[in-house]
Amino acid sequence: MIQRPSLIFLMMEGNHARLNGYTMPMGLTEYIGMAMARARFKLLKSGIILGTIPGCQGVWAEGRSLDACRNELQEVLEDWIVLKLRDGDHLPKFGKQTLKIPSAVHA
Repeated sequence: MIQRPSLIFLMMEGNHARLNGYTMPMGLTEYIGMAMARARFKLLKSGIILGTIPGCQGVWAEGRSLDACRNELQEVLEDWIVLKLRDGDHLPKFGKQTLKIPSAVHA
């Protein structure tokens, strides 16, 4: 028997999404925005800017300018979120925003 890869179906319904039959509030953009608002930047002696997000262990980036560092940091954050969701890990809460995919989706 051929096994097919499991698919994730996301369907928009107003300001909510249905993910494989589960309704969840849309908030990915807001969540990323709240995480980025907590970002901390430090100018290193080498002239490179280091960016981190408190509460997001392992999320950091470097850049030659603040904009470059901020852009790289957001890309790292987005990849980190995807990996956390894939592995079924909980994401940190920023204000009232948190993201969680129902465990049945990971089956």
